[in-house]
Amino acid sequence: LTNELEENRKHWKDNRIDIEIKSVKQKTLNKEESLKSKLINALPETGFLAEYMSYACPLTDAPNEFHLIGALMTLSTIISNQTYIQFGHQKIYPNLYVILIAPSSIFRKSTVMGISKSLVKLMDKKSVFPNEMTPEAFKESLSTETGQGQGIFYISEFGSLLTSFEREYNRGLKEFFTDIYDCPDEYVRKLNRGTFTISHPFINIFGGSDISW
Repeated sequence: LTNELEENRKHWKDNRIDIEIKSVKQKTLNKEESLKSKLINALPETGFLAEYMSYACPLTDAPNEFHLIGALMTLSTIISNQTYIQFGHQKIYPNLYVILIAPSSIFRKSTVMGISKSLVKLMDKKSVFPNEMTPEAFKESLSTETGQGQGIFYISEFGSLLTSFEREYNRGLKEFFTDIYDCPDEYVRKLNRGTFTISHPFINIFGGSDISW
């Protein structure tokens, strides 16, 4: 009798766990459907975002949410610092730092970034900054004297970039990206070889990473 009671208790406990798991899954699905519905309703029927989504979504089976981020990153880079919202004494610019976090391959993160990148290049190739460069070359590419301080970085493995920030030769880059996010009228730093100046900086970062990061 004791063994039978123990078996019944174990069976009841397993069933309760299964019910709880199914309940959590259903709530998660309901939330996802609600978010998708809100996303669809929030999209304008005409204009750049609508046209971008109509163009990009049939090209790959990436989530629509990722394509919307691609549209916003593309629009932000094209507009650059030509528009802003005055908030008290501060100007709020439409620059964005965004990372797509999802498992590799099946969510097409790189494909989504590639669509955005190709469209930005059609408008202005100089607006797409190279991913691989020395800190000195990086700063020169943004400086007022030798390059331009407005554009976007497409980084397919953002975790690797963060790791590189900890290396001695990249010291200060993490702080630089933090400081530059507010788009000051002028960014000035003194280096060993002279003064490094960016006039009206406007930097976007569009990255991707798997869940392990």
